[in-house]
Amino acid sequence: MRNDSVHRRRLVCNPAAETADPVEAPAPAAGCARLSGAPTLGTVTSSVQLTVHRFRVTLLDVTPPVWRELRAPSVVGLHLLHAVVQIAMGWEDRHLHEWSIGDRLYVASDEEDWGERALDESGVTLADVGPPDSAFTYLYDMGAGWEHLVEVLAVTPYDATVIPLACLDGARACPPEDIGGPSGYEHLLDALGDTADAEHEEMVERYGDHFSPDDFDISRVNERLEELWRAY
Repeated sequence: MRNDSVHRRRLVCNPAAETADPVEAPAPAAGCARLSGAPTLGTVTSSVQLTVHRFRVTLLDVTPPVWRELRAPSVVGLHLLHAVVQIAMGWEDRHLHEWSIGDRLYVASDEEDWGERALDESGVTLADVGPPDSAFTYLYDMGAGWEHLVEVLAVTPYDATVIPLACLDGARACPPEDIGGPSGYEHLLDALGDTADAEHEEMVERYGDHFSPDDFDISRVNERLEELWRAY
């Protein structure tokens, strides 16, 4: 089995060219279709209009809530969506992940320890698994158990006036990696917020200079998402 602590993937996709008119089946670079898991858009008939998903990702079992509202092309595959969630939430992609959608489990194509029940995440798109008003879960770091609820808020035609991949809103920083899951994060917040706590000084020394639970830099998130989208 691959070492979970160093498990990383670089997932990128190139956008369709933007025009002043509504986008109807533009031809992206070949890498986009490969990464999305969708058919090559250049082979789709011009009568098919591209759509975008607007969805909310909420980290469960933490208070106050950590959440992001995102927009992404409906044709992106779950393996690219994994990269999007990692960037938007602020994770560092150090650990394994899985998607639980209905009675199906989707994992990375190069992971073999889930057994025959697990399906390849690169073989399905957001459109395949996320109709309007649906919800599913994304689990990151099996040891820590960071579970995220993904709620599809809307599916709308893409009009090419904006970059199709973006963070629209959100609140609070995601927890530091390897803090020990929701219970470890709760302990960290308690220690940072209480000068009388026995571990206050230790936690401030370890995390205080570079971690603030209230921080969320949406501009930086969108810079990174645009880099992801335009990389190929």
